[in-house]
Amino acid sequence: MDYSKRIDFVLSYRIFGLYEGALRDCLLAIKFHNSKGLALRLGGILKRHLTQYVEELSPDLITFPALNLRRYWSRGFNHMEYVLKGAGLPHLQVFERKDLSPPLARLKGRRREKAVMGYSLRKEFIDFLHGKRVLIVDDVLTTGSTLSRLASLLLSVGVKEVHVYLIAKD
Repeated sequence: MDYSKRIDFVLSYRIFGLYEGALRDCLLAIKFHNSKGLALRLGGILKRHLTQYVEELSPDLITFPALNLRRYWSRGFNHMEYVLKGAGLPHLQVFERKDLSPPLARLKGRRREKAVMGYSLRKEFIDFLHGKRVLIVDDVLTTGSTLSRLASLLLSVGVKEVHVYLIAKD
C-alpha cells in the first residue's frame, strides 16, 4: 500500500485496501442502501487488520467522523459507528456536524475545504481529550481534508497524538 500521501496533523495512518472492486461496492451499499448489517459484517472482516494497528498504537480513544445532518437523517445511522461495532472495538463519538452542507464526496477544492469546517468537537469531550492518543477510523481517503480538520480540532484541545485508520484509499 502506498503511504506517501501526507495528511496534515496526523502522525500515522493505516489503510485496509484500495477503493475499488468488492470493497468499493461494499462501502457504497452500506452508505447508499442503508445496510447496517453489511457495515457490521465489514467491521468483522476488518477486525484483525484494525486490531493489529490498535495494538501497535495503544490509543486512549477510538473515534470516527460525524455525518452531515442530511445524510444522518436519510440513512438513520453512522456507518462508521457500525463498522466499529462489527469489529468489536470500544469507541466514542467525539465529533459533531451541525451544518447542512452537501456530502463531501461531491465537493472539490475550496467548496470541500469550506464544508469540512462544519465539523466540531462535542463540548462534553473537550476536557476529557487533553493528553490522549486518539485513533480516528474513517471509510475512504480522498483528499485528506476531513481527516486534517478532525486532527486539527483534536490537537487544538491538547490531544497528544492523532492516528488514522482507513478502510480504503481512493
